[in-house]
Amino acid sequence: MEDNFYIIIIDDNLKNNAPLIVRMMILAKKENVRLYRKVDDALKFIMDNLEEKMIVIMDCKFDNGSEQGIQGLKEIREKTSLISVIMMSANQLNQMDNDDLAEMINADNIYFISNDNLHDAEKYVMQIRERWTTKVDCVLEQWVTSQNKSLRDKPYMITSEGVKSLNDLLKDIRNRTPIGLEIESGIIHSAVGLLTNKAKK
Repeated sequence: MEDNFYIIIIDDNLKNNAPLIVRMMILAKKENVRLYRKVDDALKFIMDNLEEKMIVIMDCKFDNGSEQGIQGLKEIREKTSLISVIMMSANQLNQMDNDDLAEMINADNIYFISNDNLHDAEKYVMQIRERWTTKVDCVLEQWVTSQNKSLRDKPYMITSEGVKSLNDLLKDIRNRTPIGLEIESGIIHSAVGLLTNKAKK
């Protein structure tokens, strides 16, 4: 499984030696587990490093004047649907604000745990890592980011929207644009075609 990834934990009450953080440092490289007290500080790192694989574990409610977790989720989803977000709350789902609950339910690639449920946090991180190796858009994203950075801005493909670089394609993939979805669909059809041709031989 992919092991070079970040786990971004956003919570204003967790201590650096909290069980959640200690456990995440076992699942990922210690230096790649980052704790942020404020949503906006974490968002800066996330947005500046979108080429990196990452899992975000974020509290729903903050008391330190930071943006709330739901707003952070909105901002992440405005940029990409591929980053997996695990939302934490001390409250049960039926105790949450209806608008906040609707935001989470309607978001792509999101999980929900209670603040003290270390088992589910670990389980979801493992599930997400498995998805990176099997989900077409994740595999495609991984291939693009593995290419030489100096080549990613050069023209790569002619599309209905004009010439696209690998970075352009990556942006389309992350934002699930029509071109991004078209590329993903083309890869699936090509793979099915290869399997069909092999079966006929």
